[in-house]
Amino acid sequence: MANTKLFTIHNKANDVTFTDYPESASNNAKRALDWLNENDNPNDCLTAVGFARANQLAKREPISLDTVRRMAAFNRHRQNSDVPYSEGCGGIAWDCWGGTSGIDWAIAKSKEYENEFSEVTIDIDGVIGDYFEGNTVEGIRSEIEAIEEIQAKTINVNLNSLGGDYFEGLAIHAVLARHSAKVKINIYGATASAGTIIAMAGDRIEMAESALFLIHNVWTNVTGNRKELEALIEELEVMDTSLAKMYAKRTGKTVEAITALMDANEGRGRWLDADEAYEWGFVDKVYKTTKVAAMADIPNDLKDKFPNIKNKKLDMDILNKINEKLDNLSALFNSDEPADEPKEEPTDEPTEDTVTDEQLTEIENRVEGLETVINDYKAKLEAAEANAKELSEANEALKAKVSELENDAAGGIDSRGEGGKVSNEENERLYSFAKTILKK
Repeated sequence: MANTKLFTIHNKANDVTFTDYPESASNNAKRALDWLNENDNPNDCLTAVGFARANQLAKREPISLDTVRRMAAFNRHRQNSDVPYSEGCGGIAWDCWGGTSGIDWAIAKSKEYENEFSEVTIDIDGVIGDYFEGNTVEGIRSEIEAIEEIQAKTINVNLNSLGGDYFEGLAIHAVLARHSAKVKINIYGATASAGTIIAMAGDRIEMAESALFLIHNVWTNVTGNRKELEALIEELEVMDTSLAKMYAKRTGKTVEAITALMDANEGRGRWLDADEAYEWGFVDKVYKTTKVAAMADIPNDLKDKFPNIKNKKLDMDILNKINEKLDNLSALFNSDEPADEPKEEPTDEPTEDTVTDEQLTEIENRVEGLETVINDYKAKLEAAEANAKELSEANEALKAKVSELENDAAGGIDSRGEGGKVSNEENERLYSFAKTILKK
Protein backbone atom coordinates (compact mmCIF):
# COMPACT_ATOMS: atom_id res chain seq x y z
CA MET A 1 0.00 0.00 0.00
CA ALA A 2 1.26 3.47 -0.82
CA ASN A 3 2.66 5.61 1.95
CA THR A 4 0.61 8.79 1.62
CA LYS A 5 2.02 10.41 4.75
CA LEU A 6 4.87 11.72 2.60
CA PHE A 7 2.43 14.07 0.88
CA THR A 8 1.06 16.79 3.18
CA ILE A 9 -1.07 19.86 2.52
CA HIS A 10 -0.93 22.81 4.92
CA ASN A 11 -3.89 25.12 4.35
CA LYS A 12 -4.57 27.79 6.96
CA ALA A 13 -7.97 28.32 5.35
CA ASN A 14 -8.95 25.05 7.04
CA ASP A 15 -8.58 26.71 10.43
CA VAL A 16 -11.39 29.22 9.79
CA THR A 17 -14.85 27.65 9.99
CA PHE A 18 -18.46 28.73 9.43
CA THR A 19 -21.89 27.46 10.44
CA ASP A 20 -24.03 30.31 9.10
CA TYR A 21 -24.79 28.69 5.75
CA PRO A 22 -28.48 28.52 4.78
CA GLU A 23 -30.71 25.80 6.19
CA SER A 24 -31.84 25.13 2.62
CA ALA A 25 -28.24 24.24 1.71
CA SER A 26 -28.31 21.51 4.37
CA ASN A 27 -31.65 20.27 3.09
CA ASN A 28 -30.36 20.13 -0.50
CA ALA A 29 -27.31 18.06 0.54
CA LYS A 30 -29.37 15.71 2.69
CA ARG A 31 -31.91 15.11 -0.10
CA ALA A 32 -29.17 14.26 -2.61
CA LEU A 33 -27.35 11.94 -0.19
CA ASP A 34 -30.57 10.08 0.65
CA TRP A 35 -31.27 9.51 -3.03
CA LEU A 36 -27.69 8.27 -3.66
CA ASN A 37 -27.88 5.87 -0.72
CA GLU A 38 -31.22 4.52 -1.85
CA ASN A 39 -29.98 4.00 -5.41
CA ASP A 40 -26.40 2.79 -4.68
CA ASN A 41 -24.74 5.90 -6.15
CA PRO A 42 -25.37 5.14 -9.84
CA ASN A 43 -22.74 6.39 -12.30
CA ASP A 44 -20.37 7.15 -9.41
CA CYS A 45 -21.67 10.69 -9.32
CA LEU A 46 -19.63 11.85 -6.30
CA THR A 47 -15.97 11.66 -5.41
CA ALA A 48 -14.80 11.00 -1.87
CA VAL A 49 -14.32 14.75 -1.42
CA GLY A 50 -17.85 15.42 -2.65
CA PHE A 51 -19.35 12.89 -0.23
CA ALA A 52 -17.39 14.36 2.69
CA ARG A 53 -18.57 17.89 1.96
CA ALA A 54 -22.17 16.82 1.42
CA ASN A 55 -22.23 15.04 4.78
CA GLN A 56 -20.84 18.12 6.51
CA LEU A 57 -23.61 20.27 5.05
CA ALA A 58 -26.34 17.71 5.75
CA LYS A 59 -25.29 17.42 9.42
CA ARG A 60 -24.74 21.20 9.73
CA GLU A 61 -21.18 20.71 10.82
CA PRO A 62 -18.70 23.63 10.73
CA ILE A 63 -17.16 23.99 7.28
CA SER A 64 -13.77 25.57 6.62
CA LEU A 65 -13.00 28.61 4.49
CA ASP A 66 -11.28 26.24 2.07
CA THR A 67 -14.52 24.26 1.73
CA VAL A 68 -16.48 27.48 1.24
CA ARG A 69 -14.14 28.42 -1.61
CA ARG A 70 -14.62 25.00 -3.21
CA MET A 71 -18.37 25.41 -2.95
CA ALA A 72 -18.05 28.79 -4.67
CA ALA A 73 -15.85 27.28 -7.39
CA PHE A 74 -18.54 24.66 -8.05
CA ASN A 75 -20.58 27.50 -9.54
CA ARG A 76 -18.99 26.52 -12.87
CA HIS A 77 -21.48 23.61 -12.98
CA ARG A 78 -24.56 25.81 -12.53
CA GLN A 79 -25.79 24.93 -16.00
CA ASN A 80 -26.30 21.34 -14.79
CA SER A 81 -28.25 22.25 -11.66
CA ASP A 82 -31.64 21.31 -13.11
CA VAL A 83 -30.68 17.85 -14.37
CA PRO A 84 -33.08 15.32 -12.74
CA TYR A 85 -31.40 12.87 -10.37
CA SER A 86 -32.48 9.91 -12.45
CA GLU A 87 -31.03 11.33 -15.66
CA GLY A 88 -27.49 12.16 -14.68
CA CYS A 89 -25.07 13.43 -12.07
CA GLY A 90 -25.43 17.18 -12.68
CA GLY A 91 -28.34 17.88 -10.35
CA ILE A 92 -27.14 15.43 -7.69
CA ALA A 93 -23.65 16.93 -7.49
CA TRP A 94 -25.09 20.45 -7.46
CA ASP A 95 -27.31 19.73 -4.47
CA CYS A 96 -24.60 17.80 -2.63
CA TRP A 97 -22.55 21.00 -2.66
CA GLY A 98 -25.44 22.94 -1.15
CA GLY A 99 -27.54 23.67 -4.20
CA THR A 100 -28.20 27.18 -5.46
CA SER A 101 -28.71 28.73 -2.01
CA GLY A 102 -25.54 27.13 -0.59
CA ILE A 103 -23.33 28.00 -3.55
CA ASP A 104 -24.61 31.59 -3.72
CA TRP A 105 -23.85 31.94 0.01
CA ALA A 106 -20.36 30.49 -0.59
CA ILE A 107 -19.66 32.96 -3.41
CA ALA A 108 -20.52 35.91 -1.15
CA LYS A 109 -18.50 34.52 1.75
CA SER A 110 -15.48 33.89 -0.48
CA LYS A 111 -15.51 37.51 -1.67
CA GLU A 112 -15.65 38.65 1.95
CA TYR A 113 -12.44 36.69 2.69
CA GLU A 114 -10.91 37.13 -0.75
CA ASN A 115 -7.51 38.42 0.44
CA GLU A 116 -7.14 36.26 3.55
CA PHE A 117 -5.41 32.88 3.84
CA SER A 118 -4.57 32.97 0.16
CA GLU A 119 -1.54 30.66 0.29
CA VAL A 120 -1.36 26.88 0.61
CA THR A 121 1.76 24.82 1.28
CA ILE A 122 2.27 21.26 0.02
CA ASP A 123 5.13 19.07 1.27
CA ILE A 124 6.31 16.32 -1.08
CA ASP A 125 8.96 14.38 0.79
CA GLY A 126 9.97 10.93 -0.42
CA VAL A 127 9.87 8.70 -3.47
CA ILE A 128 7.22 8.89 -6.16
CA GLY A 129 5.24 5.82 -7.18
CA ASP A 130 3.44 2.78 -5.81
CA TYR A 131 6.28 0.46 -6.90
CA PHE A 132 8.48 2.28 -4.38
CA GLU A 133 5.66 2.52 -1.81
CA GLY A 134 5.77 6.29 -2.07
CA ASN A 135 3.62 9.15 -3.32
CA THR A 136 1.23 8.06 -6.06
CA VAL A 137 -1.69 9.62 -7.88
CA GLU A 138 -3.90 6.73 -6.77
CA GLY A 139 -2.58 6.71 -3.24
CA ILE A 140 -3.04 10.46 -2.85
CA ARG A 141 -6.16 10.78 -4.97
CA SER A 142 -8.00 12.79 -2.31
CA GLU A 143 -5.02 15.11 -1.99
CA ILE A 144 -4.83 15.53 -5.76
CA GLU A 145 -8.53 16.36 -5.82
CA ALA A 146 -7.92 18.79 -2.98
CA ILE A 147 -5.20 20.51 -5.00
CA GLU A 148 -7.52 20.77 -7.99
CA GLU A 149 -10.16 22.46 -5.81
CA ILE A 150 -7.80 24.79 -3.91
CA GLN A 151 -8.92 28.37 -4.37
CA ALA A 152 -5.73 29.95 -2.99
CA LYS A 153 -3.78 32.44 -5.07
CA THR A 154 -0.42 30.80 -4.33
CA ILE A 155 0.61 27.17 -3.84
CA ASN A 156 4.02 26.66 -2.22
CA VAL A 157 5.52 23.20 -2.81
CA ASN A 158 8.40 22.06 -0.59
CA LEU A 159 10.12 19.33 -2.58
CA ASN A 160 12.61 16.71 -1.41
CA SER A 161 12.46 13.58 -3.56
CA LEU A 162 15.01 11.28 -5.16
CA GLY A 163 12.38 10.44 -7.77
CA GLY A 164 10.52 7.25 -8.59
CA ASP A 165 7.83 6.44 -11.14
CA TYR A 166 7.95 8.48 -14.36
CA PHE A 167 4.18 8.42 -15.00
CA GLU A 168 3.24 9.27 -11.41
CA GLY A 169 5.63 12.23 -11.56
CA LEU A 170 4.00 13.44 -14.78
CA ALA A 171 0.51 13.17 -13.25
CA ILE A 172 1.42 15.24 -10.19
CA HIS A 173 3.20 17.71 -12.48
CA ALA A 174 0.06 18.07 -14.57
CA VAL A 175 -2.19 18.77 -11.57
CA LEU A 176 0.11 21.54 -10.36
CA ALA A 177 0.91 22.99 -13.78
CA ARG A 178 -2.73 23.42 -14.81
CA HIS A 179 -3.80 24.98 -11.52
CA SER A 180 -4.90 28.61 -11.68
CA ALA A 181 -2.82 29.54 -8.62
CA LYS A 182 0.79 30.66 -8.88
CA VAL A 183 2.92 27.62 -8.04
CA LYS A 184 6.20 28.20 -6.21
CA ILE A 185 8.60 25.25 -5.89
CA ASN A 186 11.13 25.13 -3.07
CA ILE A 187 13.82 22.45 -3.59
CA TYR A 188 15.36 21.96 -0.18
CA GLY A 189 16.98 18.52 -0.46
CA ALA A 190 18.30 16.08 -3.03
CA THR A 191 15.74 16.20 -5.85
CA ALA A 192 16.18 13.86 -8.80
CA SER A 193 14.43 12.01 -11.60
CA ALA A 194 10.63 12.10 -11.18
CA GLY A 195 11.12 14.70 -8.45
CA THR A 196 12.52 17.11 -11.03
CA ILE A 197 9.48 16.48 -13.24
CA ILE A 198 7.28 17.77 -10.44
CA ALA A 199 9.64 20.72 -9.92
CA MET A 200 9.17 21.84 -13.53
CA ALA A 201 5.49 22.58 -12.77
CA GLY A 202 6.52 25.68 -10.83
CA ASP A 203 5.93 29.20 -12.05
CA ARG A 204 8.95 30.02 -9.91
CA ILE A 205 11.55 27.55 -8.67
CA GLU A 206 13.95 28.26 -5.81
CA MET A 207 16.68 25.95 -4.53
CA ALA A 208 18.62 25.80 -1.27
CA GLU A 209 22.36 26.33 -1.72
CA SER A 210 22.95 22.94 -0.08
CA ALA A 211 20.49 21.04 -2.29
CA LEU A 212 21.26 18.81 -5.29
CA PHE A 213 19.53 18.30 -8.66
CA LEU A 214 19.70 15.37 -11.09
CA ILE A 215 18.08 14.56 -14.43
CA HIS A 216 18.78 11.32 -16.29
CA ASN A 217 17.42 8.95 -18.88
CA VAL A 218 14.33 6.91 -18.04
CA TRP A 219 15.18 3.42 -16.86
CA THR A 220 13.25 0.21 -16.18
CA ASN A 221 13.66 -3.45 -15.31
CA VAL A 222 12.23 -5.90 -17.82
CA THR A 223 12.48 -9.37 -19.26
CA GLY A 224 11.37 -10.46 -22.70
CA ASN A 225 12.40 -11.54 -26.15
CA ARG A 226 14.27 -9.50 -28.74
CA LYS A 227 11.16 -7.94 -30.25
CA GLU A 228 9.78 -6.97 -26.87
CA LEU A 229 13.06 -5.36 -25.84
CA GLU A 230 13.35 -3.50 -29.15
CA ALA A 231 9.83 -2.12 -28.64
CA LEU A 232 10.71 -1.09 -25.08
CA ILE A 233 13.82 0.76 -26.29
CA GLU A 234 11.66 2.77 -28.68
CA GLU A 235 9.27 3.62 -25.84
CA LEU A 236 12.14 4.73 -23.59
CA GLU A 237 13.50 6.93 -26.36
CA VAL A 238 10.10 8.63 -26.66
CA MET A 239 10.03 9.25 -22.91
CA ASP A 240 13.59 10.61 -22.89
CA THR A 241 12.81 12.96 -25.77
CA SER A 242 9.64 14.16 -24.06
CA LEU A 243 11.56 14.90 -20.87
CA ALA A 244 14.36 16.65 -22.73
CA LYS A 245 11.83 18.92 -24.46
CA MET A 246 10.19 19.76 -21.12
CA TYR A 247 13.54 20.62 -19.51
CA ALA A 248 14.62 22.60 -22.58
CA LYS A 249 11.43 24.66 -22.53
CA ARG A 250 12.03 25.51 -18.89
CA THR A 251 15.74 26.30 -19.14
CA GLY A 252 15.94 27.87 -22.59
CA LYS A 253 18.67 25.37 -23.52
CA THR A 254 18.59 23.28 -26.66
CA VAL A 255 17.11 19.79 -26.61
CA GLU A 256 20.55 18.52 -27.68
CA ALA A 257 22.27 20.14 -24.68
CA ILE A 258 19.70 18.72 -22.26
CA THR A 259 19.97 15.28 -23.88
CA ALA A 260 23.75 15.35 -23.44
CA LEU A 261 23.31 16.13 -19.74
CA MET A 262 20.82 13.26 -19.36
CA ASP A 263 23.16 10.91 -21.28
CA ALA A 264 26.11 11.61 -18.95
CA ASN A 265 27.52 8.65 -17.02
CA GLU A 266 25.93 6.11 -19.36
CA GLY A 267 22.51 7.68 -19.06
CA ARG A 268 22.57 8.05 -15.29
CA GLY A 269 22.96 11.80 -15.60
CA ARG A 270 25.14 14.04 -13.44
CA TRP A 271 24.37 15.67 -10.09
CA LEU A 272 24.21 19.46 -10.23
CA ASP A 273 24.74 21.64 -7.19
CA ALA A 274 22.49 24.66 -6.69
CA ASP A 275 24.75 27.07 -8.57
CA GLU A 276 25.00 24.74 -11.57
CA ALA A 277 21.24 24.19 -11.57
CA TYR A 278 20.82 27.97 -11.64
CA GLU A 279 23.35 28.37 -14.45
CA TRP A 280 21.53 25.72 -16.49
CA GLY A 281 18.24 27.54 -15.90
CA PHE A 282 16.46 24.81 -13.93
CA VAL A 283 15.90 27.18 -10.99
CA ASP A 284 15.24 30.90 -10.73
CA LYS A 285 17.04 31.56 -7.46
CA VAL A 286 19.49 29.96 -5.03
CA TYR A 287 18.88 30.89 -1.42
CA LYS A 288 21.22 30.62 1.56
CA THR A 289 20.44 28.34 4.47
CA THR A 290 22.82 29.91 7.03
CA LYS A 291 21.43 30.00 10.53
CA VAL A 292 22.78 31.72 13.66
CA ALA A 293 21.69 31.89 17.27
CA ALA A 294 19.05 34.37 18.42
CA MET A 295 20.39 37.93 18.36
CA ALA A 296 20.81 40.09 21.46
CA ASP A 297 22.09 43.55 22.39
CA ILE A 298 25.81 43.77 23.16
CA PRO A 299 26.38 44.10 26.94
CA ASN A 300 28.02 47.30 28.12
CA ASP A 301 31.01 45.43 29.56
CA LEU A 302 31.92 44.24 26.05
CA LYS A 303 31.90 47.68 24.45
CA ASP A 304 35.26 48.71 25.95
CA LYS A 305 36.91 45.55 24.67
CA PHE A 306 35.30 45.89 21.25
CA PRO A 307 35.22 49.65 20.47
CA ASN A 308 34.67 48.97 16.76
CA ILE A 309 31.32 47.29 17.43
CA LYS A 310 28.21 49.41 17.78
CA ASN A 311 25.35 48.62 20.13
CA LYS A 312 23.37 46.55 17.63
CA LYS A 313 22.29 42.95 17.28
CA LEU A 314 25.07 40.38 17.14
CA ASP A 315 25.45 36.67 17.73
CA MET A 316 26.12 36.50 21.48
CA ASP A 317 27.43 32.97 21.25
CA ILE A 318 30.29 34.17 19.01
CA LEU A 319 30.97 37.19 21.22
CA ASN A 320 31.11 35.18 24.43
CA LYS A 321 33.59 32.69 23.00
CA ILE A 322 35.83 35.49 21.67
CA ASN A 323 35.59 37.27 25.03
CA GLU A 324 36.81 34.12 26.81
CA LYS A 325 39.79 33.89 24.46
CA LEU A 326 40.70 37.55 25.02
CA ASP A 327 40.45 37.17 28.81
CA ASN A 328 42.75 34.17 28.56
CA LEU A 329 45.30 36.17 26.56
CA SER A 330 45.06 39.08 29.01
CA ALA A 331 45.90 36.72 31.87
CA LEU A 332 49.30 36.07 30.28
CA PHE A 333 50.25 39.69 30.94
CA ASN A 334 48.77 39.93 34.43
CA SER A 335 50.02 36.74 36.05
CA ASP A 336 53.21 34.74 36.37
CA GLU A 337 51.15 31.55 36.14
CA PRO A 338 49.75 30.33 32.82
CA ALA A 339 46.07 31.04 32.40
CA ASP A 340 43.63 28.18 32.85
CA GLU A 341 42.09 26.78 29.71
CA PRO A 342 38.55 28.21 29.41
CA LYS A 343 35.80 25.71 30.07
CA GLU A 344 32.62 25.40 28.06
CA GLU A 345 29.63 26.20 30.24
CA PRO A 346 26.31 24.48 29.51
CA THR A 347 23.81 26.83 27.93
CA ASP A 348 20.22 26.55 26.86
CA GLU A 349 19.81 25.81 23.20
CA PRO A 350 19.28 29.16 21.42
CA THR A 351 16.31 29.89 19.29
CA GLU A 352 17.37 29.75 15.67
CA ASP A 353 16.41 32.41 13.19
CA THR A 354 17.39 32.95 9.61
CA VAL A 355 19.92 35.77 9.06
CA THR A 356 19.79 37.95 5.98
CA ASP A 357 22.81 38.43 3.73
CA GLU A 358 23.24 41.97 5.08
CA GLN A 359 23.22 40.80 8.71
CA LEU A 360 25.68 38.00 7.91
CA THR A 361 28.05 40.49 6.24
CA GLU A 362 27.79 42.80 9.25
CA ILE A 363 28.67 39.95 11.63
CA GLU A 364 31.62 38.91 9.46
CA ASN A 365 32.95 42.50 9.46
CA ARG A 366 32.66 42.73 13.22
CA VAL A 367 34.33 39.38 13.80
CA GLU A 368 37.15 40.59 11.53
CA GLY A 369 37.57 43.56 13.87
CA LEU A 370 37.72 41.22 16.84
CA GLU A 371 40.39 39.15 15.11
CA THR A 372 42.45 42.37 14.82
CA VAL A 373 42.22 42.80 18.60
CA ILE A 374 43.34 39.21 19.13
CA ASN A 375 46.26 39.69 16.73
CA ASP A 376 47.34 42.79 18.70
CA TYR A 377 47.41 40.68 21.85
CA LYS A 378 49.44 38.04 20.06
CA ALA A 379 51.95 40.68 18.92
CA LYS A 380 52.29 41.95 22.49
CA LEU A 381 52.79 38.39 23.69
CA GLU A 382 55.54 37.80 21.14
CA ALA A 383 57.24 41.07 22.18
CA ALA A 384 57.02 40.07 25.83
CA GLU A 385 58.54 36.67 25.07
CA ALA A 386 61.40 38.34 23.18
CA ASN A 387 61.96 40.75 26.07
CA ALA A 388 61.95 37.87 28.54
CA LYS A 389 64.58 36.11 26.46
CA GLU A 390 66.74 39.24 26.44
CA LEU A 391 66.38 39.62 30.21
CA SER A 392 67.28 35.98 30.68
CA GLU A 393 70.50 36.47 28.67
CA ALA A 394 71.34 39.59 30.68
CA ASN A 395 70.68 37.65 33.85
CA GLU A 396 73.17 34.96 32.84
CA ALA A 397 75.78 37.60 32.03
CA LEU A 398 75.31 39.22 35.42
CA LYS A 399 75.65 35.88 37.13
CA ALA A 400 78.97 35.38 35.34
CA LYS A 401 80.09 38.86 36.37
CA VAL A 402 79.18 38.22 40.01
CA SER A 403 81.12 34.98 39.94
CA GLU A 404 84.13 36.83 38.54
CA LEU A 405 83.84 39.51 41.22
CA GLU A 406 83.55 36.88 43.95
CA ASN A 407 86.78 35.27 42.71
CA ASP A 408 88.52 38.66 42.59
CA ALA A 409 87.37 39.47 46.09
CA ALA A 410 88.68 36.17 47.39
CA GLY A 411 92.11 36.54 45.74
CA GLY A 412 92.49 40.29 45.96
CA ILE A 413 92.93 40.56 42.18
CA ASP A 414 92.43 43.99 40.60
CA SER A 415 89.44 43.63 38.32
CA ARG A 416 90.95 46.33 36.13
CA GLY A 417 93.70 43.94 35.04
CA GLU A 418 96.59 45.81 36.62
CA GLY A 419 97.66 42.73 38.58
CA GLY A 420 97.87 44.60 41.89
CA LYS A 421 96.00 44.06 45.11
CA VAL A 422 92.92 46.09 45.93
CA SER A 423 91.60 46.84 49.36
CA ASN A 424 89.00 44.68 51.03
CA GLU A 425 86.77 47.73 51.21
CA GLU A 426 86.76 48.13 47.43
CA ASN A 427 86.07 44.43 46.95
CA GLU A 428 83.08 44.61 49.27
CA ARG A 429 81.73 47.65 47.41
CA LEU A 430 82.01 45.97 44.02
CA TYR A 431 80.44 42.76 45.29
CA SER A 432 77.51 44.64 46.85
CA PHE A 433 76.98 46.57 43.60
CA ALA A 434 76.86 43.35 41.54
CA LYS A 435 74.35 41.77 43.91
CA THR A 436 72.13 44.83 43.64
CA ILE A 437 72.19 44.69 39.84
CA LEU A 438 71.40 40.97 39.84
CA LYS A 439 68.28 41.49 41.99
CA LYS A 440 66.95 43.87 39.41
